Amino acid sequence: MSAQLGRLAVGQHAECEKRVDRRDVVDLVGVTGYMLNGIMAAYPEYADLIRSKLTPRGAAMLDSTSRQCVGQTQLDFAFRHLQPYFYEDLNQLATRSRSAAGSNCSASGATNPTRQC
Repeated sequence: MSAQLGRLAVGQHAECEKRVDRRDVVDLVGVTGYMLNGIMAAYPEYADLIRSKLTPRGAAMLDSTSRQCVGQTQLDFAFRHLQPYFYEDLNQLATRSRSAAGSNCSASGATNPTRQC
């Protein structure tokens, strides 16, 4: 199931950076953990890169959400701000990541039918 979540999160229509703009909607901290765990399950080659962007608090959240149900995640991570879980400013990180993904698709010619650019 988490691999499916990862595929949804990185698809063309996911537009994760738009969700990052809403980082003050504090109930989304746990959902971010689910999304990142799904991405790492679907694309294990990015796991180290994702983990390098997380503060110790973010790493603990990622670990917790990998084994929690929605109810427990809501209890643990509701009413939190998302930025303290990451070393970098989330808006800059999302913008830079989106730009890099677009340039990778252009360079590869977008020949992989399972990856939309």
